[in-house]
Amino acid sequence: MFHSTLTGDKSITNETSAVDHAQWLQEQYQIHHARTMRWRNSKQSDYDVVIQPSPWYAAAKTYDHGWYLNGVAHGDVGTTPSTVPYITLSTKKIRTEPSSPNVNDSVPYCLDAGTGVEGSIIKVSACYPNENPNENRDVFQHFVLNKDGSLQFYDISSSSALCVTNHDPQFLSPGAANSAKYLSLQKCVREVEQNWAYHGVAPGEDDTSGNMEFGDVEYYLGIVKHV
Repeated sequence: MFHSTLTGDKSITNETSAVDHAQWLQEQYQIHHARTMRWRNSKQSDYDVVIQPSPWYAAAKTYDHGWYLNGVAHGDVGTTPSTVPYITLSTKKIRTEPSSPNVNDSVPYCLDAGTGVEGSIIKVSACYPNENPNENRDVFQHFVLNKDGSLQFYDISSSSALCVTNHDPQFLSPGAANSAKYLSLQKCVREVEQNWAYHGVAPGEDDTSGNMEFGDVEYYLGIVKHV
């Protein structure tokens, strides 16, 4: 039961022989180990989380500014029903490599609260083990999208609410030294830099679908690959 929970493989039954059971346990451990190492390594991701107008992303060549909000009803086709009080935000296009050459188990990247304390730089890491909030075990990938538009890190151990905050993106230019570090966790104070609008995923739309937007000129929350 423990191993099947980790990997999602529930093929073992009471009729499985001891020999087959032992082989299955070894295989599940190897799968779990490979996926865990992929997740740990992704904490030093090749991608930066940024907020910028759509044309700036195209200049980066490798980018994604579309998101699935998993676990809440936003009317998007990627919604995953859940029983937990938080969501995950997973990339729409960019996914990880498979954890091994023998299995096609790539996963999206999930928005990541870094160290989860005030001032932490927002980043992405491999959804662990996937983007389903009911199964996601990375506490730094858990968020709440409040009705006031703030995107809050879900942390039941903290008495201070922390929100994803951008820092005057209009004053930064593509390639600026600090252009990849202007999204961080700050105390939720309902300031404009903490206000987000989600354009849900919709059929027939592509580049403008699933955007987490800020401001009238549509700065999009997204990821770009390191140059």
